[in-house]
Amino acid sequence: MRIFDPAAGELREVKPAPARILRIAVGDGVRVAIVADLLRRVAERQRWLTGVAGFSSLTDRQLLYVNVHPFQDPVSEAELVVHEIGSEPPVPGRPVVVGEVVATEDAVDPLALRLALLRLPYREPAILDARALEHAFDDLKRWRGLVAEWAEHPSAPMAGVDPVVERIEDDLDLPGALEALEALAADASVCPGARFEAFAHLDRLLGLDLASEVGRR
Repeated sequence: MRIFDPAAGELREVKPAPARILRIAVGDGVRVAIVADLLRRVAERQRWLTGVAGFSSLTDRQLLYVNVHPFQDPVSEAELVVHEIGSEPPVPGRPVVVGEVVATEDAVDPLALRLALLRLPYREPAILDARALEHAFDDLKRWRGLVAEWAEHPSAPMAGVDPVVERIEDDLDLPGALEALEALAADASVCPGARFEAFAHLDRLLGLDLASEVGRR
């Protein structure tokens, strides 16, 4: 996994502490929490032991609304420190600086808010207007419907996963990852059962509850 290092001005590999432990400290803000959650999910996919320590005013309930695991108690230092641009990092560690959020509308579905934020490069400012949130909500609904439809077909080995994962592991390129996910959804050469398995697997990284409609049709 490579993440932009502001001090070096370039992408650098993330290296866990000895024993493959990665401590992530999290500042305030919903977008900051989601970025930290993505880092945790990628690290755990690589079988690293992770601990996410919160320095946030968000409650556990608010975090769970956007599919972020509640934070652990604060720590004195961490390998990665996620905070919003312009704010002080809560503890020493390699910074992961997140762009500010300007929200003009409330999201109908909290995970539509998550998706709308994933669509934007995490280091750039995010403007969440009604159009962006509606677009995210519509796509979330469409993907969940497709996954529920594919679930009715015979299972098959998943396909098309690597392009999505590679983009996420490269400085959390979620815009590119979501484009690859959309291409997989539309790829008729991949059988429905394989697309179901792929989407279910990738949702462990994305955290969008893509299989929530399975069995409800």
